[in-house]
Amino acid sequence: MPATMETDFQTQERTRLRAKYIQAVSDLTKTLKSQPQAAYRSDELDVLRVSLGSFDPNDQKFLDSSACLFKPLSSRESEKYTLVESDFDEIGLRSYKRFDEAYDSVTKEKGVTNPSPGYIMSKRANLISSHLDFLYYHSRKKIRKNLVSFYEVSGWVHIKYGNSFLDGARGLLSGDLIGLPYRLPDWRTVHMREWWKDEDASAPAYPHMMLIICSGAEAKENELLIGELGPIAQAIENRLEQAEFEETSLFPIMAISLFGPRHGRLLQAKFNKSGVLKIRASPIYSFRYKAEAPFDLFLRYLACEPRHGAEYEFYSDEEDAPMAPEYVSPPPGADKENVSPKQGDTPSAEEQ
Repeated sequence: MPATMETDFQTQERTRLRAKYIQAVSDLTKTLKSQPQAAYRSDELDVLRVSLGSFDPNDQKFLDSSACLFKPLSSRESEKYTLVESDFDEIGLRSYKRFDEAYDSVTKEKGVTNPSPGYIMSKRANLISSHLDFLYYHSRKKIRKNLVSFYEVSGWVHIKYGNSFLDGARGLLSGDLIGLPYRLPDWRTVHMREWWKDEDASAPAYPHMMLIICSGAEAKENELLIGELGPIAQAIENRLEQAEFEETSLFPIMAISLFGPRHGRLLQAKFNKSGVLKIRASPIYSFRYKAEAPFDLFLRYLACEPRHGAEYEFYSDEEDAPMAPEYVSPPPGADKENVSPKQGDTPSAEEQ
């Protein structure tokens, strides 16, 4: 097929897909706001035209496929980084070293009487996020004569005031919806990042986004929390409204979801060509003990590189059916970092 014909076809297809995605995500966010619930099972997600699948974040076959929207930093490259403790002030260093102790200390905060289980889980999720921040900003490798961090090497930057993304709705990004039932768990998107290939560019290089979300709830492998689905849907809806991205129909989201008791997982999301929001979830990982927590894996995805191009924008697979199959759990032992919960992982007496 001649290049001009291919370009014309892609332009028409892009216009068609954008219209489909705009309608689909609008319907989804309206439903999440009007009929919210704490979590959504696979059958409930089907009704919302959302499919929940799984992925092994270390599976090279998946990483090399067009289904992988965010390629993590390689293990070999991440091993070049070491933590520079001299970067910390005294309070920061003490907080970093007391990660394990902080698990129980959040139940005994001054001025907080009888904290709810949701409050405790939310605080613990934020502790994971803070610990990841320490490692992301203060682990450094040598380039020529300079020591540079993951953050300095990565193209991911924070979405700041004045960004047109923030002109859209924000309620589902952090659960700040007026009139939400009190029974719903709290959640907050603590970081929103986009990819800039060049600091001097006038706009981000790609529409891809990274979200770091902390939820005061406990996730299950066959469900999505509203604190996961809501931010993903809201981010895509806002992205579709930005003039900077009118020439694409590709809006992938990488979410690092942190929740209770002190656990987390990785999520990759995009609409497929049938207008179904496809979300792939990693196994759920324990962060109860620092020595066993998969901080390296999550850092590699914090420093991931977005995949882009027609092969990703127009990618089609068997999941393009109107309703994708239910979540399929990874086989036993597929990822040894997915440590089975220990006794300390269960809610403490204060959470009962």
